[in-house]
Amino acid sequence: MQTTHPRISKLADFYRTGSKVCSFMSPDITRFVLVPEVYHSQVIAEPILDWAKTKKPMALSYVWEKDPLNMQDEEEIAIRFFTGLLKILKEDEFGEQINHINLEAELRFAFSDASPVHPHLSYRDDGFYTITMGPKQTSRYAPCFSIVITRVSDIMLVHKDIAQKIRKESAKRFGSEYDANTLYLKPK
Repeated sequence: MQTTHPRISKLADFYRTGSKVCSFMSPDITRFVLVPEVYHSQVIAEPILDWAKTKKPMALSYVWEKDPLNMQDEEEIAIRFFTGLLKILKEDEFGEQINHINLEAELRFAFSDASPVHPHLSYRDDGFYTITMGPKQTSRYAPCFSIVITRVSDIMLVHKDIAQKIRKESAKRFGSEYDANTLYLKPK
């Protein structure tokens, strides 16, 4: 676990405390990656490909060096970052056969308010939940803006009672249910 940067240490400490909603959040099963304000795709490519191929640890958390100014910026950053991760995973899996223009158009629609679709990352036979957390979020509060990725198969191993407890605790504390199918939760 990388904890050399103060923001990563802050998030790891938050994961250790009882103030988090999801008991699945643990620094012991998470790889943390610092995302600079300006980054190249290689900064995000190596961690996601290594994580997807090795199947360890259970979670990957990209932590931004600086929090976005507002929720609109958070959402735009999350969608752009998700799109970049999806391209990286698909290019590695299928080679250069990916049509980036069609992919980006499909994702723009999928992330629009009109879409019933919830895009998910995947690699080979593994599906991933990808969620945004941060200080401006309610049901997904974290002290630093971050995007957390977990394997659907790992989450499915969590006992159903624990998952229900997480949903109830989120609704009680924040007024809305924790939703792992949606990248960015907008306030209602």
